[in-house]
Formats: sequence, structure tokens, C-alpha cells
Amino acid sequence: MDISLLTEKVNKESFLIEKWIQRWGKSISQVVLDGKCDFFCLTDVEGLIGYRIEYGCAVIFGDPICAIEDAPRLALAFQSYCQERNMNFVYLISSEEFAKWAINNLCEVMIQVGDELIFDPQSDFKDGHKGYKLRNKENHARKIGLSVEEYVSTDYEIEQEIEQAASAWLKARRGPQISLGPLSFFENRKDKRYFYIKDAERIIGAAMLSRIEMCQGWLLKFLVTVPKAPRGASELLMISILDHLRKENCHFLTYGMVPAKYLGEMKGLGKVSSWLAHTVFILAKWFFNLSQRKQYWQKFRPKTEPVYLLIHKKLGLQEIRAIMKVLTIS
Repeated sequence: MDISLLTEKVNKESFLIEKWIQRWGKSISQVVLDGKCDFFCLTDVEGLIGYRIEYGCAVIFGDPICAIEDAPRLALAFQSYCQERNMNFVYLISSEEFAKWAINNLCEVMIQVGDELIFDPQSDFKDGHKGYKLRNKENHARKIGLSVEEYVSTDYEIEQEIEQAASAWLKARRGPQISLGPLSFFENRKDKRYFYIKDAERIIGAAMLSRIEMCQGWLLKFLVTVPKAPRGASELLMISILDHLRKENCHFLTYGMVPAKYLGEMKGLGKVSSWLAHTVFILAKWFFNLSQRKQYWQKFRPKTEPVYLLIHKKLGLQEIRAIMKVLTIS
């Protein structure tokens, strides 16, 4: 089988990528649509592996995007593909189920690096003593006249205001930033939903949801507010989104992955590589100020599922450089 010809075919037929991601993709799988990715697939398996090659290492975004029963076959085929080219490979942000299979059949190194935050819109996250601050912020935001609407029409002026709010939010961020893709609301609208928050005169924030079919729910891909937005604006926007999903009997909304406080379960690392992993992780969290992300979302009482970094052979400077390269740093 000529993988290069098949990869070229999939690149040209982007509808296949969108179809497979919609059917089997998870939160990290959305990155594959942001460009710069190559694709690996097999002629007799529906699905793909999205990856980028940096510093001679293939960095894969999430689990193989395919039916669960086909994931081992697709992953082992990609292993052979990399070995033929003398490339190491890394699975970035892998699920616990795939990671536990991979450490026994595919990879030598497994590191728990964070948690996926999953909200259940049916839960009452505002009740009791823990919900007091959230209720207080929501009431304040409504009292001063803030309101949230879902954008379901086609209105150029509204889209311009949303883009302007997103641009203002992005420009106001201080220090080095790290992410997995560009801030783009309307570049790819398929299976997306949009919400915006406004005061009496203008839109001051917005959010975009992307459909995750296999979980019968949504990914909260973006939620932004303008600098100096009134107190409670972002909370009201999130609460309104959850209220909409609750009325639709939805049980799943994920924010995606946030870094853990410390590295969790690790397998396959020696003393030196273990020290290197801990050191790089702590420095990256401090340098990019990553701890605040989880702290903010805790008020909505998410459940967490562990996510893992998988490495085929070893963790060294080449692999670390490859991982940092694929992350969007600004």
C-alpha cells in the first residue's frame, strides 16, 4: 500500500476528515482541522491519525480518530510507518483507555499530564454554599443589564462585533501564551454553535461550541470577554450555555484538557528522564501561567478524566522540542 498517495487523497477530500472527526473525534481532535496537520489512514479502515512532524518526531493529536475497535490496528500501522522512516512518535493528550492499551502494546513511556474537564448541564452547580459566589456573580451581571443570546442567523454586523471582542481579549493577554490552535470563530462553521453576551450597547464576549458526536455533546472551544468586562460577565455566559444545553437534555460539555497540579502516573521513565519530565512540566506551568485555567473552571464543578502523554521510545530533548513546537506560542 502506498501511504503517501492515500494521504494525498485524504488531504484533497477534506469532507472525509470532517466526517470522521464529527463521528469519532474527541476534544483534542478539533486541532486537526486547524491546518498544518498531515494525515495517516488505511484503505480498509474508516478514520485517520492526525499528526505533525517536528525535529524528526511525529506528534499525534489525541487518540486515533476511528471506531474504538479499529484504533489498535490504525495505531500499529502508524508505528510501522514511523519505524520505516526512523522516527519516534508522541501521542499528545491521549485518553486513559487508549493510554492503558498503548503502554502494553505500542509505547514505552506513559505520563499523566492533566485532566479533561467535563461539565454535566443537568447538574445543579449553583446550589449550596459552594455555589454562592457563582450565584452572586450571575445576579450582579443580570442586574446591570447583561444578557446572553445564541447566534443562529446570518448577521455580518454581529459577527464583526464577536470578532472584535475576541481580538480585544487576545490583545489584552499578558506574557507568553500557549494554545493548540488559532482563535478563529467563523472560519469553519460546520457543527458549531455560537453564544454572545452584550450590555446595552455592544457585544462584550462570545463563546463557540463544537459538536462531539460520540459523546452526544459539545466542546467549549472558545469563551472570551473583552478587557474590563463587568464582574460576572464570563460566568453569566457560561451559565447561559449550560442552561441552553440543560433544556436540550444534554449531559456533556467539555472544556478539554487542563494541566494537572503535578505529573501523575508515569511508566517507562528512568531517574534522569523522570527528573527531566517533572522539571520541564513545572517550568512550563510557571512560564505560561497554566494553573489559573483549572482554578477558574472549578466553580462549575466539572468531573475530571485523566489524559496522558505517550512516547514510543524515550523522552529526550528532541521529543520535548517537538511537543513545544506544535503548541501555538505567542
